[in-house]
Amino acid sequence: MVRLYPATKFLIITFMFVHPLFVWGNDQASNKQVEEIRTAVERLFGSGYEVKSVKKTDLDYIFEVRINNELVYVNREVTHMFIEGQLIQLSNGKNLTEERKNEILSINFRDLPFQQAIVSDFKKSDQGAVREIAVFEDPNCGYCRKFRRSLSKIENLRVYTFLYPILGDSSVAISKNVWCSANPSQTWDELMLNDVEPSDIDAISCKFNLESFLAVGKNLGIQATPTIFLSSGERLRGAVSEERLREKLDLISEGK
Repeated sequence: MVRLYPATKFLIITFMFVHPLFVWGNDQASNKQVEEIRTAVERLFGSGYEVKSVKKTDLDYIFEVRINNELVYVNREVTHMFIEGQLIQLSNGKNLTEERKNEILSINFRDLPFQQAIVSDFKKSDQGAVREIAVFEDPNCGYCRKFRRSLSKIENLRVYTFLYPILGDSSVAISKNVWCSANPSQTWDELMLNDVEPSDIDAISCKFNLESFLAVGKNLGIQATPTIFLSSGERLRGAVSEERLREKLDLISEGK
């Protein structure tokens, strides 16, 4: 049985089955049309999902469809659907809103200020090219530590870590101690993978420009950690699973 959430899974396939079922008229959808829609939806999603109503809206050429306690909106031609602010192309399930947002939020990877990044290489191998990603992380971010464990399992992966201490004074102090350590890469991985706190370092003996570190993320509109950038420029947010990250990296390697 297909789950209603996340929305994108629901969007991709629901109304592909109802294209021939709508006939535009002056009245609401007929009982026959409603029954056909109900049959198509329940066949796809199971008896847990039920079409409660199909009716016109105040906008020309738009139907309101209630499924359980959710509302979706379908145009007259049943080519596009709105759900939770997302515009879906029904012929192929493409989420046009998400596609456009990804385009807006993408960057030129090579424009990142790598001189301000901690560089870590995981599972080096002579086979295959090195894959690269950039990650903005806070040392007190639990999701960052979870994501770091996923990164450490991926072969030939180079990670550019940008310190982004936004969770309080403790995060700033730890970030400074990491950056000013003899081996920031090793110190950061020990902290994030093994919970080994870095030693305190005298601030006078090391230049740690907090505003400069924060400016990099702010200029990119980063509001939470971890935020990830693939070498393609695509932005990912949150502790992306190892499986999803591998899929993304493989697509980049294949040039797709």
